[in-house]
Amino acid sequence: MRSLYGIRAFKTAFALAQILPRPVTRKIADVLAALSLRSKRGVKILASENLAVATGLTGPALDALVRENVRNFSRTLADYFLCAGERAANANALLGELEGWEHLATARARGRGIVLVTGHIGH
Repeated sequence: MRSLYGIRAFKTAFALAQILPRPVTRKIADVLAALSLRSKRGVKILASENLAVATGLTGPALDALVRENVRNFSRTLADYFLCAGERAANANALLGELEGWEHLATARARGRGIVLVTGHIGH
């Protein structure tokens, strides 16, 4: 599975995301996530250890969270490739609701520039 993080895999994923509909790329991402959990024991162990510390969960609840976490990461990568290249305009379509842009416009109108700080919580 290490090859999933190589340049060939990334180029292939990018090419597929440019031609396939998002629901299809998400299904592919789900399959790859399940395969990585089955074939790479270290992925499951590391994710389990980290999520156990962060949540205090154990047993089946922790296993379900690990599966969801790895699946979501895989889907994030699929969306990353979808929003790159010529289809970059797709990024806005993934947002649920746009709010607060008026604050940025007001700050920009002052002519002094702005610094936008965002939170990033994992993948």
